[in-house]
Amino acid sequence: MVEPVPEVFARLKRNFAAVADRVTLVNAAIADRDGTAPFYLLARSRDTEVEVLDVFGSMSQDAVRRSGELFVARAERRTIQIEVQTLTFESLCERYGVDRIDLLAIDAEGYDAEILQQVDLRSLRPRLLCFEHLFLDRAAFGLCRERLERAGYETLSEQRDTWCLDTTISDRLTSLWRGLSPGANADSILPNDR
Repeated sequence: MVEPVPEVFARLKRNFAAVADRVTLVNAAIADRDGTAPFYLLARSRDTEVEVLDVFGSMSQDAVRRSGELFVARAERRTIQIEVQTLTFESLCERYGVDRIDLLAIDAEGYDAEILQQVDLRSLRPRLLCFEHLFLDRAAFGLCRERLERAGYETLSEQRDTWCLDTTISDRLTSLWRGLSPGANADSILPNDR
């Protein structure tokens, strides 16, 4: 599990302490380079719950402002920048010996397309992949979906996320997958032309 914000990472460590021998936690952001980079989040205030603000951190300043405006007054003025440790997706996998992925869940508040682009779909081949499309523009969302579908994934968009299954494997999971349908009107939840 990867989490760049130190305060949120500390809570994550406490929450997963009972299974620390089975879950690796990494205090970094996935970015285009190893090192450090600016990361944006909303400043705390007396009128906002800490847990609400935790969902608004991103490498994309614009995404933090847009998502923050849904829940917090004057989000633009409350956006702050911190420096966080960064790793590329490849470096993360090399450092922790990841050579196979069953499930990859990306929820990076508008930076999902950049992370997804780094995933080698041939060698790692996640069986099930999920990325948040809510803060992607229509063009970025389309490119993500097109890349995954060309690689043999079927996609299903629902609410804020797009689920993708490697259906080149003919098994019970693929059969069950093909019986699914979105629980919400897909057109109302897909990215718009921002």
